[in-house]
Amino acid sequence: MQRLLHNQVAKGAVDQLLAHYAGKAGITIHFTETDTGTLLIRVANPGASGRASRNLFSMTWRPRHDAFRCRLYALQPGFVDGTGGVRGMRVVNDPLKHECLFDPGQGGADRGKDNTDHLLKLIDHAIGSWK
Repeated sequence: MQRLLHNQVAKGAVDQLLAHYAGKAGITIHFTETDTGTLLIRVANPGASGRASRNLFSMTWRPRHDAFRCRLYALQPGFVDGTGGVRGMRVVNDPLKHECLFDPGQGGADRGKDNTDHLLKLIDHAIGSWK
């Protein structure tokens, strides 16, 4: 959060994400204790065979890009890259299978307008694809 003090839109996006998932059963948000301070969302799935919980989302601030690098578990076709501040969506060789950049203040004519709701839809979809 220290890295975001200069960017109120980015700080607001993290605050909105924390508020959205606070108190939701089976969802835990935590930060890594590293220099990058990655935010992780871990989801419980007690009905699953094998792993009962796993990280389904990670988000790290990238000052050079003035955006977050996000990794998500799995997305179904139909989630389009380039809208709502999400760009560069690609499949990666990682347990979190999709990676993109998220600029919380990007939005064409609405530059500076918070568009975190689009990211929340992506995260919710990734959670739903695992459960």
